[in-house]
Amino acid sequence: MIHASDCKEAITLIGEAVAVGAREAVACKELGLTQRTLQRWRKQGGTEDGRPNATRPAPANKLSEAEEQQVLHILQQPQNRSLPPVFRQAKIPKKIVRFSPSSSWGIFFTALS
Repeated sequence: MIHASDCKEAITLIGEAVAVGAREAVACKELGLTQRTLQRWRKQGGTEDGRPNATRPAPANKLSEAEEQQVLHILQQPQNRSLPPVFRQAKIPKKIVRFSPSSSWGIFFTALS
C-alpha cells in the first residue's frame, strides 16, 4: 500500500511534469505507476486506500458458532488430542464437515491451545 501523502505527492509531481510538456504515461512510468492508478486516485477525489477498511462478507460455508463449538468439543477430547489433524477431522460428524482439511487449520490450532 502506498501512503496517502506519497499518493498526493505523486499526483503533484506528475501534474508538474505534464504542465511543462511531459507525457503523462512517461511521468507515471518514472514513478513506477500506471496511468490507470493515477486515474483512479484522481477519480476517488482522495488518495486513501480503502482496502484496510473494506467490508468483507463471511464465506457462505462458514461454520455457525454452535457447529464450531461442537467441533472444538470433539477435537479437545483427551483421546483425540494426540492425533494428527487428518485423523481428528475423521472424528467430526459428516453433517458438520463441509470444509477441506487445508481450511480447517484455524479450528485445529484453536483446539490445540
